[in-house]
Amino acid sequence: MRAVFLSHNRSDAADAYNYRLRMLARHLTAEGIDSRMVYLGDPPLGTPTILHPLKIGGAFGEAGAIVHAGSAACAFTASWLSRGRAPHRIFDMHGDTVAEQRLAAAATGGWKSALRVSQERWKERRGLRASDRVLVVSEPLREHVLSSGLVTNDQVWMVRNGVDLDRFRETEPYPAREVPRLLYAGRFDPWQGLEFLEELIRARDDSFELRIIGFEPGDASLRGRWGTIGNPHLTMKGRMTQEELVRELSRADALLLPRADDPVTRVAMPTKFAEYLSVGRPILLTDVGEPARFVRESGCGMVSAPTPQDFGALVRQFTERPTAERARMAQPGPELARRHFEWDRIGREYASRLREAFGTGDGV
Repeated sequence: MRAVFLSHNRSDAADAYNYRLRMLARHLTAEGIDSRMVYLGDPPLGTPTILHPLKIGGAFGEAGAIVHAGSAACAFTASWLSRGRAPHRIFDMHGDTVAEQRLAAAATGGWKSALRVSQERWKERRGLRASDRVLVVSEPLREHVLSSGLVTNDQVWMVRNGVDLDRFRETEPYPAREVPRLLYAGRFDPWQGLEFLEELIRARDDSFELRIIGFEPGDASLRGRWGTIGNPHLTMKGRMTQEELVRELSRADALLLPRADDPVTRVAMPTKFAEYLSVGRPILLTDVGEPARFVRESGCGMVSAPTPQDFGALVRQFTERPTAERARMAQPGPELARRHFEWDRIGREYASRLREAFGTGDGV
């Protein structure tokens, strides 16, 4: 049995999207399924993705493999392959990319932005029609996929974003400072709750220390704007290695995951949520999507309504809690990560499902 993982990114992209595909490929290989990556963003393919079907034949290589298409762009590309070359196709739908394009279009406007939304919808629907299975990362995303009417519930598999528990773990005891350190780590896309973070920065509240990690060169204007606010309790840092990030997460009293209520965020299961859980720190987040349910049921953090004002009030409530209570909130996270988000378990289950569904001696 062989599997080819299609990424629409470049091979040198170190983001959560490529990380998911690489981890799944690595774990399938460990389970005896020969797996390799094809990066459609690399030369000579590159962009735009609408042209990838014209070039995919040469990059794909030998026939007869399961195609694991990561995203609508890749599922669209795979849909143009013959069944002889790609007898089984899996659409790994990480989120609602049509809603992401719509959110970006609202910010930029113009006919080109509107066209990108239409193209993304076309790619997603064609990809769904052509796929034998669809992977989702959350129950709300399952409902979103089924609402299309193009696939059945039996075709939809839950394969969550996982975490490497050998790397992401508590590296030192819970700090329990009198003035807690709150930390956000991640990207700065429009749906990442930037307005919530800015509200905390502008408050200049001396009851907590705020750290924001993950800035890249393209985020220079945002970093500069937040820097001019003049909050003496704010520290901003660039992107880090995983080892450095784990140390920073473990030195925090609480980890932040604020998101506005939007179709993009309702279906998401951010990679950083599993990473936050695994290091054993309370998570402060908004009541959007499945992460809020996990936190509420386990007691590993606190949840607010999805507005900057309500999230700011939640942060102040957390800072007023006794340090012993904050430490107790930190305890359920690692076990929750083991039960639901451990890459080893996710990889084994995915390999087993592939064999059960497609291991029928038909050339794969």
